[in-house]
Amino acid sequence: MKKSVTFITRNYPPSLNINGESVCDLVEFLQQNYPEIECNIVFIDMITEHGGRKREPLGNLIKIKNKFDQNVGFMRLFKMLYDGYILIKKARKIKSDLYIVTTSPPMLPFWAARGLRKDQKRAIWDLDLFPEMLMANGNIKPESPIYKHIVKKTYSDNPDFIIALGPSQAKYITETCYKKEIAVTLLPCGSFDGDPPKSIPDWYDESKTTIGYCGNVNDAHNPDFIKYMIDSVLPESQQLILALYGSKSPALIEYAQNKPGVILVKSVPREQLVYIDIHMVTLLPSFTHYAVPSKAVSAISMGKSIVFCGNQEADNWVMFKDAAWFIPDSHEMHVEIQKFCQNITTDLIQQKAERAVIYSKELTQMVNDSYRFIGNYITQS
Repeated sequence: MKKSVTFITRNYPPSLNINGESVCDLVEFLQQNYPEIECNIVFIDMITEHGGRKREPLGNLIKIKNKFDQNVGFMRLFKMLYDGYILIKKARKIKSDLYIVTTSPPMLPFWAARGLRKDQKRAIWDLDLFPEMLMANGNIKPESPIYKHIVKKTYSDNPDFIIALGPSQAKYITETCYKKEIAVTLLPCGSFDGDPPKSIPDWYDESKTTIGYCGNVNDAHNPDFIKYMIDSVLPESQQLILALYGSKSPALIEYAQNKPGVILVKSVPREQLVYIDIHMVTLLPSFTHYAVPSKAVSAISMGKSIVFCGNQEADNWVMFKDAAWFIPDSHEMHVEIQKFCQNITTDLIQQKAERAVIYSKELTQMVNDSYRFIGNYITQS
């Protein structure tokens, strides 16, 4: 018997975006393992240049024209509202056994609560938590009547299940946001099978420990963590690879110019991430549970360790602490980073890498279990 699922998301390949790529990965799995399921993807026809691997889109593509390219100030907030509204307006007209509503664009779950009918089964894929992220980055105050209304409407909805990125986030969503029991499947974002490196990067030096930050630096990340690492790296035995983009990256790129032991590159291809021994991950404490940086998951999935700066309740630490170093996000951060750089040893890196390999197998199983949960749910609907 034919079944159908409709994914609702802002980004989708060929746009380079980790959220869109994650949707495409699930679509690929469903097509290969559940041929009776038809996959529809409703998305904004736009191109982004960072955050994912180039790939061909899969499924039935329902594109919505990108009417607003401006992404700053008031227009950024307006675009969040408009994109979510127009996506739900389009998706609700498609007959489907399940609607999977991502949190990209940010206000999508809010519009889903308003726009999808009660008889239209839906799952919420919490890639980030909104509107909480808007509050955490200062766009709106928690005591604002508008914010309270959006929160109330968003979580008054009754999704059939939640797709969460980790156990701590899942607990927060069910106990604090919805305040009731909801079925949850855990689907970490950023897990992938490592492609064999096509070439050794020019910056690779086997005689040194390589630390790296490759990715976005925006509202949820602490740039001081990267700045202090620039100041603390020991150039005679260590090197720091930086491939930065995002709103906070220009100042860091300027600061890193001509610093000993620091190498700035435009990007690091995914298959070359294995040449980085320790991957840097940062999440400001105020964003704990609202976001779960995918770069930590990607590093672990390749059998590499991480150094995490944030809150110990965050899933990046809870899930991977035996393959990680922890740097508290506090006024003592610079001291802790200096200690970290001074105390790194080859044996310690190897120990944490071995634990990362074990975690990577657990991640693969977790992703497959989640895919099966979703596929079985659709076929049994």
